[in-house]
Amino acid sequence: MVCCVSADEFEARMEALRMYLRQRPEKVLAVVSHFGVLEHMTGHRFTNCEIWSCLWEDGYCSAEHDGVQL
Repeated sequence: MVCCVSADEFEARMEALRMYLRQRPEKVLAVVSHFGVLEHMTGHRFTNCEIWSCLWEDGYCSAEHDGVQL
């Protein structure tokens, strides 16, 4: 269980988010989220107010740290 939902429900939500982002027409998007969502999408454990940029391909983010932290 992840927080208040089952692991299956969390994965279903993440897939829905990936599909939503994949369908967006914009070339550049800002995603602001809880760390668990971002960690799941990138494999990186974020610190508070950390900023990352990533290349979005096939519904997955290949993150690259740009060295910016507020």
